[in-house]
Amino acid sequence: MQAEQILADYERWLGRQALAARTRSSYRRWVRELVAHLADGGELDAFLAVDGEDDRRAVLGDWRRRLVDRGLAPSTVNLALAAATSLLDARALPAPRVPRVEVDPPPARALSREQLHAVERESDRLGSSRDRAIMVLLLRTGLRIGEVSELDASDVRLTQRTGELVVRHGKGDRRRIVPLSRSARTALRAWRIDRERHPSNPARDEGPLWLSRAGRRLSVRSIGKLVAGVMAAAGVEESAHGLRHTVATQLVREHRRDLTVWISRGRCSVPARIRRRRVHGVQPDPVRGGARNRRRHRQRAPRTAERRRLRSVAPDAERRAGALLALTCLADSKLTQTHQRVDRD
Repeated sequence: MQAEQILADYERWLGRQALAARTRSSYRRWVRELVAHLADGGELDAFLAVDGEDDRRAVLGDWRRRLVDRGLAPSTVNLALAAATSLLDARALPAPRVPRVEVDPPPARALSREQLHAVERESDRLGSSRDRAIMVLLLRTGLRIGEVSELDASDVRLTQRTGELVVRHGKGDRRRIVPLSRSARTALRAWRIDRERHPSNPARDEGPLWLSRAGRRLSVRSIGKLVAGVMAAAGVEESAHGLRHTVATQLVREHRRDLTVWISRGRCSVPARIRRRRVHGVQPDPVRGGARNRRRHRQRAPRTAERRRLRSVAPDAERRAGALLALTCLADSKLTQTHQRVDRD
């Protein structure tokens, strides 16, 4: 089988795929390199044979090692393996399970205390109560800007001394409840008063929480511009997602007894959270029932030995995902044990 014919067939197949131009270019480059490598070694026919699954596994495993030994970044090696898989897909051949190179998690993009105080000062100077409330939510709850944009007026639950937000469609379409601090409650009350005076005459508990001048829902892009402007005025080069990292880092530093880091960072299940080496807590829906049920579902605090381990975390590691993993493992073990006891009951 001629390498030129294989590449021509792959090019036609690649042109029919719904891929970005940059992805097509990367796939094309790595497939050409792979085909040339196999042709030089006389392994091309065995690699593309219908019954050559074992040969394909061995060839791709060897190619993976060669790419790693070249000092390529893990993401680059994984891209090359994805391109090799696309070549097999183009010829309707099963792709072997070749493990990808593990990508090192990036450090948490948390703001320093000085940067955080500068952002807070610029937020307090905003003239709009709506803008101040948005910034306070991002600074105090760690919500994503997409979650902030999708909030409705009915998602805010405020009482005299407590408050919470209902995030109905978080990442992965998960629902969770986020508690509100005193400053967040104060900012939301001020905006709700001004919201009732909006020219569009919105209902008090209906419709989008954040209204534009035209009375429509405030878009994610508008919120992003607001955050970028505040950050620039504070002299901080960071995006809105950096505020989310900052909230998580603060919770880890404080070592909250109730492990509040679960509450404000809903993302995924316990096993996947550990595999990703991140802290993304899951806030389950409120358990309906009496005081007995509430006691059963109450999250337990770490024991003395575990608290000592938390205090021993190095300050420079707290801003990295490795330090967050230590707290996650402790929290996950307690949460899993509690849920297992409830299930047995």
